[in-house]
Amino acid sequence: MNRKKLSGTLALILLLSSFFSGTFVVGATDFPFSVNAVIPENQVAEEHTFFNLLMEPNQYQVLQMTLRNHTMEDIVLLPNIVSATTSGEGVVEYDPTKTPSPTLRHNIVDLVSAVDDEVVIPALGYSVMFLEVQMPVEDFEGVIAGGLVLQARDGEPYTFVMGIILRTDIAEVSPELELTDVFMEAGEEYNTLIATISNIRPRFMNQVTVHTEISRRNEIVHEETRTELQMAPNSRMYYTITSGNELGTGNYTLSINVESGGEVWSWTRGISVGRDGIIEVTYDVSEGTGGIGVVIVIVIIVLVLLALAIVAIRTVMIRQQKAENKKVDEILKSVADTNEDDEIDGHDSILRVQEPPNKNK
Repeated sequence: MNRKKLSGTLALILLLSSFFSGTFVVGATDFPFSVNAVIPENQVAEEHTFFNLLMEPNQYQVLQMTLRNHTMEDIVLLPNIVSATTSGEGVVEYDPTKTPSPTLRHNIVDLVSAVDDEVVIPALGYSVMFLEVQMPVEDFEGVIAGGLVLQARDGEPYTFVMGIILRTDIAEVSPELELTDVFMEAGEEYNTLIATISNIRPRFMNQVTVHTEISRRNEIVHEETRTELQMAPNSRMYYTITSGNELGTGNYTLSINVESGGEVWSWTRGISVGRDGIIEVTYDVSEGTGGIGVVIVIVIIVLVLLALAIVAIRTVMIRQQKAENKKVDEILKSVADTNEDDEIDGHDSILRVQEPPNKNK
């Protein structure tokens, strides 16, 4: 099965499963086999039919599943452990050909493995399959997400995925998104503008809304909103915005706004479209922040600077007033000293005038 077919099949799996709401089954009631997880005691939520496990650091555990064949012929399945990733359409998928995000600290591929390289389910019978889990030595926050992908060895176009989530703590992790890149992807007919939006935290992002807007000279020339998107933990979404052919030659401003769970992230970039349809990111207009917002950050900075300016001005004024008061005191003191000397000289003259005449004359 090629990559495109597998990716499409996995997307259908996730659509039908409503994001880990149960065992993943593709197709209608005539799907050739079914899989049931034997839920262990350390399951976080017993109502889940996939593995959602709370484990200890360095813990080893064996997971068990029962596979049942609904056909008159043997079925041979090839198991593969795959990390959860995010498609460009905002769907959590399990594509073994995708490169994990560099923010992924622990890849489930290194922690979970199938005991057997292939599983044979006899006609109208069942088989038991085992997975081995070896947790990281140290504690970690959030979740490690992936899935067991079962594909038919004979090339039949059906795929089954069993979700696997591992954690050492049930505490919620705060969300954080980044705009990693904005670039052009060259195609045969036109060039496409793509934004790389990264979920850099070990948590799922649900009910994600992405709003993109392209403007030129304050006039909106392209606007689109997509809702109910999802992102896997520590994954990248290569979000398609538009093509250079749709915009025409010139300079534009691209605005991206992402909202999920009451948190908002906003970014703005300058883009330039050449006559040949080539799109270039020419400059960064502003960087976005989650939660508090760039506007609030700017307002806070301005208020802090204003407060510091007021304090500095008052300090200078107080020092000037003290200096002026000191000068006045010195002048008054000098005048007082001068008056006192004049009074003493006056008294001496009076005393000399009033001296009695000499009797010897």
